[in-house]
Amino acid sequence: MFGSQYAQNNGEVFTWPDGRPFRLDYITQRFKEIIRKIPELDDRLHFHSLRASCISNLFAEDYGLKEVQKWVGQSDVEVTLKIYNKFKQKQKNRISQGLDNTFRDINPLEKHGLFLFSRSV
Repeated sequence: MFGSQYAQNNGEVFTWPDGRPFRLDYITQRFKEIIRKIPELDDRLHFHSLRASCISNLFAEDYGLKEVQKWVGQSDVEVTLKIYNKFKQKQKNRISQGLDNTFRDINPLEKHGLFLFSRSV
């Protein structure tokens, strides 16, 4: 299409159709512009947040720590481990909330002001 107008391929990952490389901050800046236009999204969301989301999703699919670390290209397992620990804590909180809701719904004694164990006031 552009024929001889294509720029030299310098091994860039993201380029314009004419071969020119994107500015280093182009994708980050464009992502921010898009986020600001969608009211349902928190404008504190960053392009790099997608990486943490990807890691959390991989853990949710039961991929192992080393597998995930290699997939996302993190050289330090501690970084992956921090995200894993956040994911596990959120998972525990979700499970805990689910159990709270279950027991709240099935406890007929509390509806009548009766408690199996005395509550301190």
